[in-house]
Amino acid sequence: MNFQKFDIENCGINVISKDLALRYNLIPYKMDESNIYLFVSSKLSKEIIEEIEFITSRNVRENFLDEISILNLIKFYYNKESLKKNITKLKSKKQIEKSNMNFIDIHTKKDDSPAVFILNSIIKEAITKNASDIHIEPFKNSVLVRIRINGDLIKIEEFPIEIYENIIYRIKILASMDISIKNNPQDGKIRFKFNGEEFDLRISSLPIIYGEKFVIRILYKNNMKYSLENIGFENEDVKTIRKVLKANSGMILLTGPTGSGKTTTLYSMILEMDRDRKNIVTVENPIEYEIEKVNQVNINPNIGLTFSKSLRNILRQDPDVIMVGEIIDEEAAQIAITASLTGHLILSTMHCNDTSSSIIRLIDMNVPKYLVVDSVGLVISQRLVKKLCNNCKKTYMATKEEVKDLEIENEEMLFSAVGCDKCNYTGYDGRVMVYELVLIQDSHKNIIMNYDDINELRKYSFNDKGNSLKEKLKKLVLKGETTYEQYIGNLKLNYMSKRG
Repeated sequence: MNFQKFDIENCGINVISKDLALRYNLIPYKMDESNIYLFVSSKLSKEIIEEIEFITSRNVRENFLDEISILNLIKFYYNKESLKKNITKLKSKKQIEKSNMNFIDIHTKKDDSPAVFILNSIIKEAITKNASDIHIEPFKNSVLVRIRINGDLIKIEEFPIEIYENIIYRIKILASMDISIKNNPQDGKIRFKFNGEEFDLRISSLPIIYGEKFVIRILYKNNMKYSLENIGFENEDVKTIRKVLKANSGMILLTGPTGSGKTTTLYSMILEMDRDRKNIVTVENPIEYEIEKVNQVNINPNIGLTFSKSLRNILRQDPDVIMVGEIIDEEAAQIAITASLTGHLILSTMHCNDTSSSIIRLIDMNVPKYLVVDSVGLVISQRLVKKLCNNCKKTYMATKEEVKDLEIENEEMLFSAVGCDKCNYTGYDGRVMVYELVLIQDSHKNIIMNYDDINELRKYSFNDKGNSLKEKLKKLVLKGETTYEQYIGNLKLNYMSKRG
């Protein structure tokens, strides 16, 4: 439903109550001095029309719309109206809340102050739209609220700066953060209950010029039904991964940029294991999801609990499998490699552009080549690529640059992102994982031991060109599942170095 087509906010929300709108499944979309125009899902009875005409002092004019669309309009606009009223109330009263709750349930009346309503409304809208993050950003005269959907930030609200302190005070209290600290970053967490489900909210604050910016990461517990198949791996690759996961030692490396789904893949691998018979320990920053029968360590650099220190102590705990959230420095790399050679299976991630770059990164961290080839058994490089919205995508003739970059025919038709109400006017609807997988074999080991530069190593990394990240992205573009811009964006560093 394209809400922007109607002037619903200013035409009847205040004269027709939400209860009445829900009772008769109707909503006003236009009003003048004599008439009120309603969307209805079925023809109204004479009695209902008379009731509305009495309440509004106007003649009723009906227009038909499906029931689901009307319900969505009611939820959206009546919530917006309540939000505006609470903002006004909060500005006028200058309320500062003193609640000590660390659990929010939006269906209860435990605290109905304006700041509670506003914060709950923001979180509720983000969850309803399946957003991954909420950004609350103070500027000189206003507070901008944006949510991240399919990798893009979308503005949902803009508040007067006057209510900013009340909202962040509420967040800090709930997240057990120090309300007196404003000049240093802080972290916290909140449990949030909505529609019978519990959500973990991870809070991060950052001092900026006009206050503190807050980012709220939403963790969806119902998404923890991961398997290698349903996150996007092909059947043959699932078999390869499962075979490597049965090893008693060695290392599996996942590479890709932030937000490419590496942690999801790690969790999916752990869920494949026999957690009853294996001692599985994870080192994470932060722990995103709790996994039954897995020992999870949340690092805390503020008290000296780093990845490296955690790893050293975990090795004294008789582990079978160790998941390291990220190898970020030389010390962690050395410990992880050593552990993988002494009877432990290591799963970890690195921020690299492709599979071969991860090998180079380990060597740059002063891990000897012979230890790298003896330890690393499988490398996966992955991306989350935005999928085109099938409701609004359009075809066009590929440009000369696109023909050259994609190595296609001159008259090839591609698809562009347009935007509609179904995809929040982004042109994209959901994301798909694209990956390249390399099982390290003797041929790779010989190249690693003798490589001169990264491009030489990359050249020998794949037996089948069609399995490369670049070729898989290209196929998605040609099938109309994503755009040329996504192709370039997900290959930009590797691709530009080759072009240059």
